[in-house]
Amino acid sequence: MGNSESKPDFKTSIEFLFQSEFDQSNQTQLLETLKLPQTPEDVFICIGPLEADKLWTTYPKNLETLLSVCADLCLKVGQGELHHGENLTLNAVRVITRVLPFLLQNPEASAYLWSSGLAMKIIQGLRGLMFVYDFSIPIVSELSAFEMDPGRLWEEGLYAESVPSASGQMRKNRTELLRAVIACCSEVLYLEYASVSEFVNSWSWVMCSWEIKFGKDLFYSLVNSALTCKEEHTIPYGGYGYYSEEANYSCQLLNIMLNSKLPSQETVQDTQELQLAQEALLEVHNTIKSVSSETYINFSNVFVDCAKELDEVDHFQFICKSLSKHFADSVRSRASFFGSEKDPNYLEQLLFLLWNFVEKNSSFETYLVQSEYLIPILDFMLLNIYEYKDNISKAGLIQMCVFLLLHFSSLREFALQTSKEYGNHLPISLSGLNYYFDVVVCVFYEILHQKSHLLPLVSSMVTILLNLSAYVKFVGKNASVKLFSMFEYFSSKKFMYKEQFNYVYLGLMLELFNNRLQYQWDGSLYLVYNIICNKALFESLDNFKADSTAEANWELTEDWETKVKETLNLSLVKAVLKDLLPRIEKVCEFSEVSEADIYNFLTKTTMVGAFPQPHPLYLRKFQSNSETVSWFTSYLWGLIYMQNQKLPLFDYRSIKLFTVTVNEMAS
Repeated sequence: MGNSESKPDFKTSIEFLFQSEFDQSNQTQLLETLKLPQTPEDVFICIGPLEADKLWTTYPKNLETLLSVCADLCLKVGQGELHHGENLTLNAVRVITRVLPFLLQNPEASAYLWSSGLAMKIIQGLRGLMFVYDFSIPIVSELSAFEMDPGRLWEEGLYAESVPSASGQMRKNRTELLRAVIACCSEVLYLEYASVSEFVNSWSWVMCSWEIKFGKDLFYSLVNSALTCKEEHTIPYGGYGYYSEEANYSCQLLNIMLNSKLPSQETVQDTQELQLAQEALLEVHNTIKSVSSETYINFSNVFVDCAKELDEVDHFQFICKSLSKHFADSVRSRASFFGSEKDPNYLEQLLFLLWNFVEKNSSFETYLVQSEYLIPILDFMLLNIYEYKDNISKAGLIQMCVFLLLHFSSLREFALQTSKEYGNHLPISLSGLNYYFDVVVCVFYEILHQKSHLLPLVSSMVTILLNLSAYVKFVGKNASVKLFSMFEYFSSKKFMYKEQFNYVYLGLMLELFNNRLQYQWDGSLYLVYNIICNKALFESLDNFKADSTAEANWELTEDWETKVKETLNLSLVKAVLKDLLPRIEKVCEFSEVSEADIYNFLTKTTMVGAFPQPHPLYLRKFQSNSETVSWFTSYLWGLIYMQNQKLPLFDYRSIKLFTVTVNEMAS
């Protein structure tokens, strides 16, 4: 909130950088300018993409001087060598925040920042500023920057039952620092999607290194800030208000760090930028250890290591309880006539954070799927899938929910949770749902049967149902009908001959039926009824022949036909038809019978002795690959991009990772 006299001075000084070579006598002027009480908007207006490009291409010495002054200020204040002088430090941070995303569009510029030593200064300076007394934390810590000090943590939560209260200005300072670090890690935005899986971001690699001070302090501060989530205000009727910017950016940065890829030695040797980053990291390492080493290289991520090391029940409870509350509030507000959801993009960040914890810490996942906190999270995911099934812009959110369900489904404990009764409390127009598995089936049916833009999720959805099938106690009438409808769809010519390997889905559905028949007979009688009523379909599959008249995009061969037959394990279904159908037909000879009569008859039957030896059960786990790596990176940075529109952090015209439309800009 600068006054009218200071703004022109700042603008004039900055403009001078773009007009002629900067000499040393101007450096004092620049320092004085940075002391003026500017706002982030002031800095952003004065330095745009054209100005940044001009600095790089026409006046590189000016650029080096500008960044050197700002980096040195941050570093000295972060190391306690200089008082922060609030305006001076913040304006230095703002210049870095504004300039870095433009420079990182150019690989040569990024390499220059490492070779000049500016990159390491910026990283160390920003990290140090996050724990400076009276600037970002309200205490003076006596512990080393490489020891975790609970007193330094930003919010209560993990390792901190209570913390000294931070002022509003400290929270704003933290927010600006978080934005600056996010800007430093944004190089991936300017890469093509196809090249993302192999890309190693030098900035985030070094930012995640144990050699950069306050690593553990920052991890726990980000977790606590993201989950404690101090609300700025609330609204009536169940709405939970806007989340604080500190919480929002904490969650963004934490996800970036946990999603950061580490390089291999071969990758470092093949990439100039990574070589320069390694040399800078080695120099810092030698300074810390007071040794001279030419061989050390850091292949560890402090944030990932901290996430993996969480093993106390209290830690798991804090994370799960916090996430559960946020998601439950969202469901409650969307179910309320007066409620309205605030910051849905932030909730997507929290969902991504949940994924990171699940993926990095198996003990955490096991705790969650057995806990009382799972059901509110499950409610949130199922509601998202159902509510946004027609919204193409929410396809990423739906895929995130499906991936989480796939991860959970490989645990037997999760299947037992989906056996719990469903209270019809979600705002979805689906009836006859008695258990959570019924909800999962019917929500998935809506996607599998109708939404073409979500067809890539078919494999994951079928796998989820299959993983749960042997352990869920009961499948209701409506869910059984939907399961059989899926089976009919997968067996149709329209689907079978559309892609060469579509028959795999039919095999998976048969495996699901076999699991129900063999291991959960009493809870599968509605499914048994549907099988009995469709004897002709199973007979046609038992005598499967490739249809030479079908339209296919590949050659129908005997080998393909053989593979289809090998996939279709019909032994249990045939046993049911052979044993039960004659008995049911005999009952029908003497009187008219209804569906209810047949179901009642089935409750009194058994297949003991009619089935072969129980088959082994297979749980299919989520497997990461280059495509999923690219997808998660693209999805995360898409969320970050959309959450940084109030004060645009990135030049949308230069983004290659995903497509930015004018409508997105308007929103």
